[in-house]
Amino acid sequence: MLIGRQEHTPTGGRIDQLAIAPDASLVLIELKRDKTPRDIVAQALDYATWVEKLSSEDIAAIYRKYSSGKSLDVTFKARFNTDLDSPEMNPTLDIRIN
Repeated sequence: MLIGRQEHTPTGGRIDQLAIAPDASLVLIELKRDKTPRDIVAQALDYATWVEKLSSEDIAAIYRKYSSGKSLDVTFKARFNTDLDSPEMNPTLDIRIN
């Protein structure tokens, strides 16, 4: 489920897309063309370092901005039929580069 697009990081970068998976893992999606693999990996690692430090409140705020004020908890429950803070959740970070 997409929760953010063109999200600015403190280092001046912009994450192309940020999503959340059914297990509450964050998915960092970067769309690339005409960059060297080294540049792409370095950028993804910079973004991942920032994403890993996001609190649940930060993530909810990113989604509110992306969705024009909707609640991440409510939308997650409707989409995946489970509570975002369920004990079965095992949040991790997944990086995808296309």
